[in-house]
Amino acid sequence: MKKASLVIAAALLALPLTARAGVLEDAVGGPEWLKYGFDERLRQEDVFYSPRGAVTNTDFVYNRMRTRLFAGLTPVKEVEAYLRFTNEYRYYWEPRHNVHVLRDEVILDNGYLAIVKPADLPVSAKLGRQDLAYGEGFLLLDGGPNDGSRTSYSDGGKFTLEAADSIFDALIFYNKVTQPFAIDEAKDFRMDDQEVGLYGLYATNATLLEKQKIEAYYLYKNGKKSVL
Repeated sequence: MKKASLVIAAALLALPLTARAGVLEDAVGGPEWLKYGFDERLRQEDVFYSPRGAVTNTDFVYNRMRTRLFAGLTPVKEVEAYLRFTNEYRYYWEPRHNVHVLRDEVILDNGYLAIVKPADLPVSAKLGRQDLAYGEGFLLLDGGPNDGSRTSYSDGGKFTLEAADSIFDALIFYNKVTQPFAIDEAKDFRMDDQEVGLYGLYATNATLLEKQKIEAYYLYKNGKKSVL
């Protein structure tokens, strides 16, 4: 077995560099219909907290370690099923024994089915839990603001029409006041303070004005009563 491995290794080394790269890419990357991977974000924050009327102040110093695992299946080029799981562990330097309520939770922060231009038609749809960003993130971005930047998903559907040089998106989303599902001490924690429905149209054009992008939209936000 060792001799066979040495022979294979020697043969690979004897190949041109481009050929060796192709062999390694196929071995590591997997089939074309599957993509997978992870990303890790490490952030340190120092927050001085001085609530109104408090006798003492608190200095919070902690690390945020966000780990995300994802996988996407593309059985045909027009269809993709995508899943992404996230955990954000926080380690506190100050106060030394502070524990964040979300430290152990693994959450599904993306899970959608996308259909892109079937039969070469200029229409697409994405249904399920997905990230949204409109108006460079100033208009639409974070569907669950109470957990910081751990997640930014919204639940619903986006339907897209590409006509000439314009893109038209129809948006239908409804975000519930999600609570962590695995942590007892987080029973009073909510991803947002109210249930929110969002419905509307968003149009984008990047050719009418040179080096400018025009965005027009009509959005209706239906905020439910506060649950606090």
